[in-house]
Amino acid sequence: MGIGTLLASSGERPDTLVSARTVIVSFIAQTLTTRPSSVWSEHPRSAMTSPSIAFCPVSKICAQVKHLGYAVARRIRLYGEEFELVSDPFSEADGVAVHVTTKKDPSVRLLRIPITVLQSAKRAAATALAGRPD
Repeated sequence: MGIGTLLASSGERPDTLVSARTVIVSFIAQTLTTRPSSVWSEHPRSAMTSPSIAFCPVSKICAQVKHLGYAVARRIRLYGEEFELVSDPFSEADGVAVHVTTKKDPSVRLLRIPITVLQSAKRAAATALAGRPD
């Protein structure tokens, strides 16, 4: 059902902000409640839960992130700012992070590693584990 159908079925004229807002909110609510199964069936798992990647030990992923240049005393440019890393990568919540400082702010801050870097590190760690003889 589209917005036009909702406008016609609501009997309201869309010339006022209140009724237009009501129609849009109604459309969003209806979309969220009527389509979740079709959305999930098209994308059954996220990019981070691929079977070959999902079971890599965090220590291996952190080692790969370090190998990608996120290591103590290195400088990285991220989000338009230059950071100096003061720690090696470590597990943080549902990702990997490092402690950093900047020229502007010498206090130590937590910087989460971007998901694209983690995906590369997980792939490399999984490949290394798969190639290792048991």
